[in-house]
Amino acid sequence: MRDITDNLSNKYCGYVLLLQPYIAFNSNVLVTNGRDPVPLTIDDLARIWGVSKRTARGIVAEFEARSILFEDGGRFTLNDRYHFRKKANDEVDALIKTYFTALRAFRLTAADLGFVYKLLPYVHYETNLVCADPFAPAEEITFLSDKEIGDIVGMTETKTKEALGRLRKARIIGEWIDAEDRRKKFTALNPYVFYRKQGEPDGMLAALFADKRLPNDH
Repeated sequence: MRDITDNLSNKYCGYVLLLQPYIAFNSNVLVTNGRDPVPLTIDDLARIWGVSKRTARGIVAEFEARSILFEDGGRFTLNDRYHFRKKANDEVDALIKTYFTALRAFRLTAADLGFVYKLLPYVHYETNLVCADPFAPAEEITFLSDKEIGDIVGMTETKTKEALGRLRKARIIGEWIDAEDRRKKFTALNPYVFYRKQGEPDGMLAALFADKRLPNDH
């Protein structure tokens, strides 16, 4: 995933994320939703991304150049190196589940979704917190400041704070401040949208996001 997040703009990362609900099981072909899915067309992609057909073709060309998306005979397939919809292999701990119904419920810009997408490699396995080392023991987590998050997403600290505010309002992330030192803040992703650990969120995480839960599937 870092191949994508380190080399694409936030908006283009958002375009990748917007494709997730349309991945066909096993084949990774992008298809319509419903009981009788058919492959997505370039017109469908333009609609999903909210852009013109010409712009959609430019996005597809960029994704093809980076081996993120492949077009063959009018069918678009997402590279399963980055995203897939099938049974996971032995590297399951390195994966992050995306709940498609919940993701579709958000009305966020591609750039804001891409902001979240760039945080996914930094989601802690046990807690869903955004941190420096996603596999560190919980008691050794190093939380990321707004400036450090800004460095990850390529934004100034001021713009990062603004984006985090929009994402918090949308319920896709949660933020909490240390009562003893208000300069310290920790950020977690909504586990009912993105979740790294196997099974269901633990009691503490479920309680923190109780008012942020959305219907989901994956």
